[in-house]
Amino acid sequence: MALGWVAVSVLGSVWLIPPAIAQAATNAAAILSQLPRPTGSPKAVQSMFAANAYQQQSINFQSKPQKPAAVLAFYRQALSQKGYRERTINTVSGNWGFNLVLDLPSSLQLAAKAPEKTVVLVVQGTALGPDTLNVNARFEEI
Repeated sequence: MALGWVAVSVLGSVWLIPPAIAQAATNAAAILSQLPRPTGSPKAVQSMFAANAYQQQSINFQSKPQKPAAVLAFYRQALSQKGYRERTINTVSGNWGFNLVLDLPSSLQLAAKAPEKTVVLVVQGTALGPDTLNVNARFEEI
């Protein structure tokens, strides 16, 4: 096998995937930039450095005019439709904002560096004003 190619088994068949495609499939920044965003959010966002995040990548943007409860409801609905599963034990919300932790869909395989950990999606919203919410999304290992 050529260096960098990835072997993937699908229903008993083995497929070789070129390095560029394999990397794109597990690139946290690319996945985060494609997440749904509520109305009033920028159409395009860029990833940014986040020291505690998986692959040290996150996205950050302001959503307005939005209240925390509305953005939390949006993400619960939009991400569950994509196969993410909320870890309700980790969900916290209030007038200040929200914290939402989700298990990844089975179609998204992000390997944790530590074998005892799991990669999850974390979406947090923090109120910056009466109708402005700062939203940050990142993958973390827990």
